[in-house]
Amino acid sequence: MGKNKTPTLRIKLVANKNQRNVTYSKRKRGILKKAIELSVLCAQDIYLVIFDKEKQKLIEFQSSPEFSNQVVSQLTMKDIALHFKHEKYMNMDYDKFLQGNDKSEEDKEEANQDGADAEQP
Repeated sequence: MGKNKTPTLRIKLVANKNQRNVTYSKRKRGILKKAIELSVLCAQDIYLVIFDKEKQKLIEFQSSPEFSNQVVSQLTMKDIALHFKHEKYMNMDYDKFLQGNDKSEEDKEEANQDGADAEQP
């Protein structure tokens, strides 16, 4: 028997301003927690910026003092970004993460390579 497909979740702006503020606070806390976990568990440098347009407030997270906005801006310059793999996501990419397979093609290749390396003595 085939796998039951769940209907695709569509996200939209929370209409009620109070509920939107509650959602924002909870999700901001959640994404910051996930960033810290990813940094610690996987030894990754993380730089995350959230800009609250309504309050004109910038929320910034960096996993280490050395990994600053200057480093990130240099890493994302077109000339430099050509020398390494670079993934960039936007809101319109949301559906890619809903399909249950959130691994990029590069992640799959790395996993396959890591598995091949582990098999060799």
